[in-house]
Amino acid sequence: MLGRNINSKKGFTLIELIIVIILVGIISIYIAPKMTTKGFKEEAEVTRFMTHLRFVQHKAMVSGGLYGIEISGNRYKMLDNITVKRLPDADSDEVEVSQNLNMTNAEISDNKLYFDYLGRPIKSDRSLITSTTIFNVNGKVLKLDPYAGGIYQ
Repeated sequence: MLGRNINSKKGFTLIELIIVIILVGIISIYIAPKMTTKGFKEEAEVTRFMTHLRFVQHKAMVSGGLYGIEISGNRYKMLDNITVKRLPDADSDEVEVSQNLNMTNAEISDNKLYFDYLGRPIKSDRSLITSTTIFNVNGKVLKLDPYAGGIYQ
C-alpha cells in the first residue's frame, strides 16, 4: 500500500452531477423549440386526400360506379351520384386542406370527378375522361391516370 491513499475515491460529487443536469436542462429548453414539425401537417393532408380519392374510386368499383369527389375552394367532399356522403375518417361532410386544393383538367367543367365501375375517371355526364387530371394539394402535384385510374405523385 505504498503511495496509495485508502480514503481517496474517484468519481463525481453530487453537486457536480446536479450542475450538469441543470445545464443540460437549460440547453434543451433553448434547443427544443428550434426543432420544427413544419410540413408534416401539409404532407399528411396530401396523403389523406390521396387515400380519400382511392376510397371513392373503390366505392365506385364495388357499387357499380358513380361515386365521385367534388372540389370547392380548399374543401372536398364525396358524392354518391349527386348525394353528399361522409368520408370514413371525416368529422363532417366536407374535408378541408390547410393551404390550397385545385383540380386541373380541360374536360371537367364543374369540379366534380366521378369513377365508373372499372375505376376509370368519368365526368358528370358519365363520359370517360381521356386526359390526365392534375391535383394540386398544398403545393404537391398528384396525377390521375385517365385509363387505369391510378393516382400517383
